[in-house]
Amino acid sequence: MDAKTVPIKLSDDVSAVMEDRGIREEDIREVLDYAESTGRKLYVEGEEHYLAAKKIGNFTCNVEYAVSGGEVEILNLYSYVITLAGQE
Repeated sequence: MDAKTVPIKLSDDVSAVMEDRGIREEDIREVLDYAESTGRKLYVEGEEHYLAAKKIGNFTCNVEYAVSGGEVEILNLYSYVITLAGQE
C-alpha cells in the first residue's frame, strides 16, 4: 500500500474530529506510511483493523484504520499533546 496515494474513506464523524482537532489528511497519511513501512502498528484481533501512532510536530496522532479493497477506511482518530513540567 502506498500511503501517499491510497484512497482514504472518512465518515462524517471522523471528518468532524479532524476539523475539531486540527488533524489534516496529510497527518493521517504520515501515520499510515510510518505504520505500514515500519510495521509499528497494533492489529486489533477479531476486529480486522489496526491502530497506529506517530509524533508529528508537537502532537501525537493515533489512527484506527481498516484496509479493504484497495482503500483505507479511517475508523477513529485520537491526538494529544504532552507537555512536561518545566517545558514550554
